Amino acid sequence: MIVCIESFEHKNNEDSFSGLQFLRPTETFHSPTQRFLRQEVFLCQTVEHMPMNKIQGLCYVMYFKDYFKYQPIIKEENLPALAEDDVFVCESRYGMKTKMFKKIKWWNLPENKRCKLVQRDVPLENIRLPTTLTNQQTNGSDVTHRDVIEKVRETILYDSNVNEKLNENSQVKRDFYEQIVLSYQEFYKVGDFVYFNDSDKKFILRLEKIWKENE
Repeated sequence: MIVCIESFEHKNNEDSFSGLQFLRPTETFHSPTQRFLRQEVFLCQTVEHMPMNKIQGLCYVMYFKDYFKYQPIIKEENLPALAEDDVFVCESRYGMKTKMFKKIKWWNLPENKRCKLVQRDVPLENIRLPTTLTNQQTNGSDVTHRDVIEKVRETILYDSNVNEKLNENSQVKRDFYEQIVLSYQEFYKVGDFVYFNDSDKKFILRLEKIWKENE
């Protein structure tokens, strides 16, 4: 997960943090032909609360208007430089409920004093690719596997507001999922149409709710 830290808390002898989550294209609903930048992510309104010991390392999310001309440099000498794969670009918000993308007009995330932006020697190209594109040519140049966003599937839990609404008329409280991954190649999303076998008949169903029960 990619999270922008907004606040810290020490509770029950544990250090934790809260922050806004960024989603990769593979974690959103979109048209198969929709195109994305290689390192593009989307700001969503999901606020994550996590223990500090879950942090795996530093990354950096840049506003779209700065990404092509500048690169973030860590000012602290005792920390390693950010790799290109740890630098992401964000142009839009993504609504978990509406499944819609919306351009960000004001970049008002907490100021990052750890990094400074330095002008790139050669500006990056604004190349957008569909997530399914592999080893094809774009604008006369070869596109390698590095230019394709890998489809890493993750189980996505609905936020507390959506879960509460889905549990309104139920006596048993459940945790509902927007997407659930059963294996590397088997995953399902709310809104998917599926075949369902029952008594040797094959029905067509549309997934309305997904939840776990008895593991």
